[in-house]
Amino acid sequence: MSQESERNIKELAELKRIAERRIEELEAELRLLKLCLEVIDRQLAQLSFKPATEIGAVKEEVFEEPPEREYVLTHRTDNRPLARMYVWRDKLRIVPEQDVRINVNRPPFSTFFLRRVLEDFRRKDLEASERGELEPGKVLRYEVKADDVFLKELIIYNYNNEIRLREIRNSARWTFEKMMERGGT
Repeated sequence: MSQESERNIKELAELKRIAERRIEELEAELRLLKLCLEVIDRQLAQLSFKPATEIGAVKEEVFEEPPEREYVLTHRTDNRPLARMYVWRDKLRIVPEQDVRINVNRPPFSTFFLRRVLEDFRRKDLEASERGELEPGKVLRYEVKADDVFLKELIIYNYNNEIRLREIRNSARWTFEKMMERGGT
């Protein structure tokens, strides 16, 4: 083998080592960035959710138009009414029945319904808005209204489509059902 061939082989081997090392660095950086995104998502969910104790006095919202639809969310096993859901074109209102006490700071209301369902919709809407696919004013938002720590009503603006409406309705029913099985508080 000639000296030039040996030199080419050494150069190619060195280039291979450099490329492999750079790939490892980039993969490590990618893992770190994904971890950062997870932390940011968790922090956004925490910061955008306010416990009822931080909300202060409940301000009544006036709904001038009657709802277009109304649903009664019932317990699956005994058909006991848990809440009423009033639906307008661009918002909905969920009001627990008088005997249903939902502590807004307890799971699954705080962890599943607010953080995993509503905050996930909100995050997707914000991303779509950043890409120009959704007007900023159409991003989902919600208000938790409570007396002390017990839910008085939940108003969700810009649910945006029937699929989300169905998922919100089903998730709310499941959440209320589970909380009542655990005593609500």
